[in-house]
Amino acid sequence: MPSDKQSHDPNHVVPINGAKFFCEFKLKCADSFESKDGALNVIDFTKSSIVSLDIVDSIFEPFTSGSITVNNPYDFIEHNVQLRGDSKDTLEVKLYQIDEDGTMSATQEERQLKYEFVVEDENNSVSKTDRSNNFKTYSLIDVDYYKLNESIPYGKFYNGYVGDIIQQILEEFDFEIDPEKWSPGDHLIEAFPQYIIPPQGWRYSDLIKYLLRINYNKSGDGELAVQSILKQERGTNTERGKFTLQPLTKIFHDNKKLVKEAFTVNDLSDNQELKEAGENPNNPDPEEPVPFNEVTGPLKNTNLTSPLTRFTNEFFVNYTVSTHDPQTGVHSKETIVIEDIKEEWYRAFVEVFTCEGGLPRPNLYLDQKEKYIYKPFIMPFRHYEVLSLAKAQMVSNLLFFNLQLNIDNVGDTNRRSCTFIDVFRRGQNVRTISNDAKLLGRWFVTTVRHRFFKDRYQNVLQCVKPCIGPVSESNRDNKDINKFQQQFGETINISTTMVG
Repeated sequence: MPSDKQSHDPNHVVPINGAKFFCEFKLKCADSFESKDGALNVIDFTKSSIVSLDIVDSIFEPFTSGSITVNNPYDFIEHNVQLRGDSKDTLEVKLYQIDEDGTMSATQEERQLKYEFVVEDENNSVSKTDRSNNFKTYSLIDVDYYKLNESIPYGKFYNGYVGDIIQQILEEFDFEIDPEKWSPGDHLIEAFPQYIIPPQGWRYSDLIKYLLRINYNKSGDGELAVQSILKQERGTNTERGKFTLQPLTKIFHDNKKLVKEAFTVNDLSDNQELKEAGENPNNPDPEEPVPFNEVTGPLKNTNLTSPLTRFTNEFFVNYTVSTHDPQTGVHSKETIVIEDIKEEWYRAFVEVFTCEGGLPRPNLYLDQKEKYIYKPFIMPFRHYEVLSLAKAQMVSNLLFFNLQLNIDNVGDTNRRSCTFIDVFRRGQNVRTISNDAKLLGRWFVTTVRHRFFKDRYQNVLQCVKPCIGPVSESNRDNKDINKFQQQFGETINISTTMVG
């Protein structure tokens, strides 16, 4: 690992956001060759030639993707590298921050952005008047993901626990898993005709996505079933990233270990109206210290979205499960309603958090009409397995289509998905108490985008939260409504109820 200033090529050390970064971007093809004496058919882009770079790290995709826009004056790229579209066209990206004296700390290897992408597609932006002002945009997919685009041989089949099948596929391609963060799940494929027989034309990447769809894990002593998250961890300079497969309940249970950073939402108007009663009761538990950066921690603005009618009508609904047993000819039909799983869902995804003012409350408002809305859920498995899959899908809907927060902030290479962040406010503000219940607390990070535009580096974090703080304006509103109902009778009705 480089440890002195001379180990960094000065052509690759550039200022980004006022700090020194080591940046390396190499475009290669099948005919590329590199040695200590030089390189052939390789373009080592300088940072100034990179117009923009966007790297997407999401829990909904096991692999990283991205795009890059580069200067292409006088068709410079075409004259130096012959891209053929044969999966050998790759772009290597290495980027990390270095100290002012040019040294690299030991932790930077873990924090760095180091990827190898396959160039999937290209788009040209050509100037009509000046050939020196041409640009080229490449769509990028992780090289490991492309390896899984190989076709599955005809007649191949799989059986066993779904998680074990995924592990078997990954090990066929020499990928390594982390046994401490791997759960085979509870869906067992053990008898024909339930064997997983991929249709002709399927690729291994298609099969993995299908297996994730039919995988579920039972939670604790109850009957709550949840989906699992397949993710490849970041690699180092010498090792490839390991794969993990963890149920959502395990991830949320370990939120205290996975919380990485805290942000504050204070502004000048808040400072003028602070109460003397102490900190905000909707803040995360102060007994759990979380790293806070005085430079990047304060949020200039927040993008908070609440689930409204479209989400509740489409996703916060009950299921009807229909199955058929080919051996006995028996048709079974059963309903799965939110009311049946709400208590277990609350314990698994809400009670795992604590706020300064007490336990948070679930953010799940259901219109009375929605209790009679059902969607069919049909899959070719045994009845109890389809019931579990329906519950797992319902749990994911209640979680991922709930409160959503987007944060656009100064970039940090250590930010990654499948972690948690805290959002807090110093002191209380009467004007913002209702919004604080939604905004403050612990958020689950689903997607992190690393966006570079010339000399600027930003992160866009997409987060979800299934609960609100213990204190909000609605507490007072409900008391006022009760007073009105006592005075004027039942002419004032609450049309929504909160599960909890």
